[in-house]
Amino acid sequence: MLVTDQATAEYACEQENRARLEDDWASWMETEQPCPTPELVPQKVCAQCVNWRHERHLHLADGTRQTAPGFCTARAAADLQQMSPDYAERCRFYKEYIPF
Repeated sequence: MLVTDQATAEYACEQENRARLEDDWASWMETEQPCPTPELVPQKVCAQCVNWRHERHLHLADGTRQTAPGFCTARAAADLQQMSPDYAERCRFYKEYIPF
């Protein structure tokens, strides 16, 4: 009987933790503003490349937000200078992102 009571107590504690996490997640989703998605342009642009990381909001420890600019992850990993978003015509890392 002690085992059943302990299991029941642990289950109830786990359910409370999950409910708290779900509430936190729901409140976070209400306050979060997604970054606007860039429109796809028919010409080759880096923003359509699989290596391109779009701009996003960073939440800093002091509670403020900062927008991180978009950049090419492949060029960053290769320690190369970042180019303009329309650099795809000359970029050797360019591979078009087609999700379908």
